[in-house]
Parts: sequence; structure tokens; C-alpha cells
Amino acid sequence: MGVKDVGTCSPVEYKLWRAADLRQQGKWLHAVQIYDELLQELPELTEASVQLASIYRGKGQGQKAQELLKGALDHDPEDFRTLAQLGNFSLQDGALDIAASYFERAKTVAPDNFKDRKSVV
Repeated sequence: MGVKDVGTCSPVEYKLWRAADLRQQGKWLHAVQIYDELLQELPELTEASVQLASIYRGKGQGQKAQELLKGALDHDPEDFRTLAQLGNFSLQDGALDIAASYFERAKTVAPDNFKDRKSVV
């Protein structure tokens, strides 16, 4: 990732970029701190929830990741990325019926994201 021009983005955008950059560098604890800070300020910021959940899942904290994503759905029940991530996590856990329900909800929200793809449900 290149250097972000601070003058062309909002403070929230910059923090999201910075957390992603730190994560890419392997400094996931620093990224977690930024995502946590963002979610304390803006609990409805689903992008931070999705990214933080991905970190938790990657570190073996799947339950914590799912709880975070379910909380994000409380703020935006139609967020495609949150629904898709929950579907993916459920699929990885072997909970096929649950995964199918999340994918169906995601398909309802953003049908164009499922064009020309074979059904997974």
C-alpha cells in the first residue's frame, strides 16, 4: 500500500487505511487498536467491524468474530459485506444451513454481486 494523502480523505478514511496498512505489515495488534477505536466512536461503521472480525477469525477467535459481525448487523441489517462474511464464516464452520441463510440475505441486498455465479445454496 502506498502512502495515503491525508489531505484528500476524512479522518475515518485515514484510520481505516492506516489499520489496513498495519495489518498488511503484520502489525495486527496495532490494527486491532485502530478498529476498536473507530468502533467506539462509530459503532455503525461496518467496514471496521468486518475487518476486525477477519483479524479475530484469523487468530482463532471465531466466536468473537461472529459476535462482532452480528452486532454490526444490528446497526445495518442489509450490509452486504457483513452478511457475506457471516456466510463465509458459517460455511467454514460447517454450518451450511446458517451459511445459506446469510448468503440468501446477501443476495437479496445485492443481487448484482451474484450474477453469473453458480448457486452455493
